[in-house]
Amino acid sequence: MKSIVEFSQEADAIPPESLAAGVLRAQLSTLCLRDVEHLRQAAIALIDAAATLDCRHLVAANAAAEPLTTAAALLSNGKLAYSDCRNSSAKKVLVVDAATVTGNVTRSCASYLRENGASWVGAIIFDRVRPDLDGLDDDPGIDYVASLDLTSY
Repeated sequence: MKSIVEFSQEADAIPPESLAAGVLRAQLSTLCLRDVEHLRQAAIALIDAAATLDCRHLVAANAAAEPLTTAAALLSNGKLAYSDCRNSSAKKVLVVDAATVTGNVTRSCASYLRENGASWVGAIIFDRVRPDLDGLDDDPGIDYVASLDLTSY
C-alpha cells in the first residue's frame, strides 16, 4: 500500500500537509482495524486505557470505531459496556474514534453525551491524524484526550 506522501508525489495533486492528505491518511489508518490481529491489539490497548481511567463505558463516535469498541467490550469479559452516542446513559464515558483530522465527530459525540447527562467524557482515538487541527485538547466538553499506543502490544 502506498503512503500518502508517495501518492501525493506521483499524482502531484495533494500536498502532504493538506487537509485532504489528512483525510486520506485517516481512511488508510482505519483499514488496519479490519485486520484481526491489529483489531485485537487495539482493543486490548483500549481496555487498558479504560481501566487506567476507571471508565467502564465506551461509545463509538462513528461506524469506523464500532468494531474497536465491540472488540474491546467482548475481550474485557464484561468489564466494559458499549453503545452508540444516542443510546448511552452512562455518567462517565469514553468516546472512541478510529481516526480524527478535524475532531468534529468526536466533539459532536462528546457534546451530545454531556447534554444527556454524562458528567465526565474522555476521548480515545486510534489514529489522531492532525492534533494540530482537531482542537480536542482545548475543548471544555472533553475531560481527557489520548491516542492509543500500540507499541507495547
